[in-house]
Formats: sequence, structure tokens, C-alpha cells
Amino acid sequence: MVPSQNRKQITAEYSFTAIFNFFFEMTPFVHKSYFFKNFQMMIKELSSE
Repeated sequence: MVPSQNRKQITAEYSFTAIFNFFFEMTPFVHKSYFFKNFQMMIKELSSE
């Protein structure tokens, strides 16, 4: 069985992926690399907690 903590983590990752994909499609190409860097930093902060 998957621990509830782990299940929440997986759900959060799927949510972030969905949100990221949405914004990635909506963002002009110029801003994509900048946005992606910020997104990666945000993920690192969340996963380090």
C-alpha cells in the first residue's frame, strides 16, 4: 500500500503538472524559459518541506 503522505505528494505533483502545462500553453515562447526556471525553483521548495 502507498502511505497517505506519499499519495498526497503524487496528487500534488499531478496537479502541478496540469497547472504547468496549462500556463506553458498560454505563455508566449519568450517567457517560457523564465517561467520554467521559476516553476522548478517552486517545486524544489515544496519538495524540500
